[in-house]
Amino acid sequence: LIDGEYGIYELSLNKEGKNFVVYIGSSCAKGGVYDRLSQYANNGAHKAPLIQTALYAGATIKARACTYKLCGTAQARENEILAKFDYLWNIRNNLTPRKQEAIATA
Repeated sequence: LIDGEYGIYELSLNKEGKNFVVYIGSSCAKGGVYDRLSQYANNGAHKAPLIQTALYAGATIKARACTYKLCGTAQARENEILAKFDYLWNIRNNLTPRKQEAIATA
């Protein structure tokens, strides 16, 4: 990744050889997706409680990203994916009954 590029990214948890994709996001801020992923790695950013819980439970966290030249393209792609897939840690455009139950029991 190049610092300053817009993009989307997914966070996944890996435990005992199983991989669970739990979050998708986009970054159009200064520093782009590289800075955003660095924030998750350094302090958990706005997902700190979820990340801390996952790490405490013995999971490792992986990230993958795709960069775009335009911020609007990154945001549009994130919304397209949110409309198709249920990510446990996402709320916007993605709150299903299954997830509501998971959040309530977390």
